[in-house]
Amino acid sequence: MTKRGSPIVAVAIAVIVGGGFIAFFALRGSKASHAAAAPAPEETLPLPAVVPTAPSQAPVTATPAPVATSTPNPGAIASQLQRTLQHMELWSTVSVTGSRVELQSSSCRDPQLEKQLAAVTASFRSAGLTHVRCLEQSGAVVFDREL
Repeated sequence: MTKRGSPIVAVAIAVIVGGGFIAFFALRGSKASHAAAAPAPEETLPLPAVVPTAPSQAPVTATPAPVATSTPNPGAIASQLQRTLQHMELWSTVSVTGSRVELQSSSCRDPQLEKQLAAVTASFRSAGLTHVRCLEQSGAVVFDREL
């Protein structure tokens, strides 16, 4: 008769080894990002003395730099909409022509297409587009409306 050991010891070892692997891979990326994000210690320099100005001098105020507002790229928005529609299996070609978004699809009457189009309408408007038109594969216009 041979004496068998308890399986609890083997299970505990497996859990410890597995936990070690999980901890290694989970913490591996965060150490590198924390090391990169931590600023290097800097020397503290003494602050220069403040010299009071004469009351006759007007304080100098800096004019704020104009904030550059960038308009969204309508082509990028159209490409993203086309990828979304393809993912939903609403095969469509989305293009931008002038100030119009053109969809060519056999799914122009599908409510899901309408829903996705409504989700990006504000983005198209902010990109300067004014109309959206959906054409069936045969070339018939299903809808043509303002954004």
